[in-house]
Amino acid sequence: MHGRMTRSIMGAFTIAALAAGLAVITAIPGSATPPTGGASTTVLARGTYNGNVDFVTVVNTFPGKDPTTGAVSSSGWHSHPGETTVIVTSGAITLFKGSDPCHGRTFSAGQAFTEEPTQTYNGVNMGSDPAVVYVTFQKVPVGGSPRIDQLAPATCPS
Repeated sequence: MHGRMTRSIMGAFTIAALAAGLAVITAIPGSATPPTGGASTTVLARGTYNGNVDFVTVVNTFPGKDPTTGAVSSSGWHSHPGETTVIVTSGAITLFKGSDPCHGRTFSAGQAFTEEPTQTYNGVNMGSDPAVVYVTFQKVPVGGSPRIDQLAPATCPS
């Protein structure tokens, strides 16, 4: 009886450890289309709302276009689990949607926009000046990632 109980407890710990490992893996953004050109994210604040979702605020920094290679910095194609509010505080970001990846809309310092959870996006700094945006993510799973990497949509015709 004691051996059976020990095996049951060990089995439960093993399942819990595997589940925790899976939760960590799914909480870390994947690498389908990661940020490029030195774009970076710093978490400023995170809080749990009503015990079942998190709100997360970050600052994203996008270096300007590389003067030698012409390479731009971008967020990479991604989506979010809930609505996202973005405020551009310096520079400019061109936002591309997965539903129309060939045409972006540029937002400059002092402007704001939202990203819906049903859409994929890529924010690109196409200018020579660095761009900084503050982002608040709503309805993030508790302890989970506010970003879900997505595959790039088909390329635009030439």
